[in-house]
Amino acid sequence: MTTQMPIGGGFWLAEDAAASYLRMRAAGCPAGITDAGRTMARQAALYAHQGQPGWPAKADTPERSKHTRGLALDLPAGGPREWVRQHGQAYGWMPDRVPGEPWHLEYETNHDEYGGDDEMGAPQDVWGVIVDDPADAMPAAPASALLTGARWDAGQARFAAESARDGVTQLLAQLGALTKAVEALAAGQGLDPAAITAAARQGAADALKALQVTITAPGA
Repeated sequence: MTTQMPIGGGFWLAEDAAASYLRMRAAGCPAGITDAGRTMARQAALYAHQGQPGWPAKADTPERSKHTRGLALDLPAGGPREWVRQHGQAYGWMPDRVPGEPWHLEYETNHDEYGGDDEMGAPQDVWGVIVDDPADAMPAAPASALLTGARWDAGQARFAAESARDGVTQLLAQLGALTKAVEALAAGQGLDPAAITAAARQGAADALKALQVTITAPGA
């Protein structure tokens, strides 16, 4: 299971990738993230709706996406993207892993030249870059509160609550997909894989569209 480490602005990455990103920020990478780690449920929704108005033109399956593993960053054009494309490979961030998506970078630990440097180095210094930057800041204030104490506990609780919500979302999407597939078979559409797949995707999309979940976490 991927450990979700916050990196500022409400975004998260897997532990090693988060440490690498924070090292880049400490080294001068400008603030600004479009997307980072994603839950399986969110990636499933992106995959189910790909190509539709208001949704991405293409999206990988949750099982294959580097975003669901917390190993991918999407960066806006300009300073952040250019900095990481120019300097990020030494930190393990590889560009152009997905053709036609210059904003998408993937973390590969075997390319991280700084990965063995005492994890995140001096936590207070690295996290301070994120906390003190209003363009890419966590809502909690000092680095010490992020790393230990009540605010960190509240953050962990929030992640747990979101994981529970995402589990419910994914289950309902799977149930909706199964229901539509069974209906397609019952309607005499046979075992045509394309028809069953289309019905399953529509069922998942309908289930996600109808879902309304409210989660209240301690300290939220």
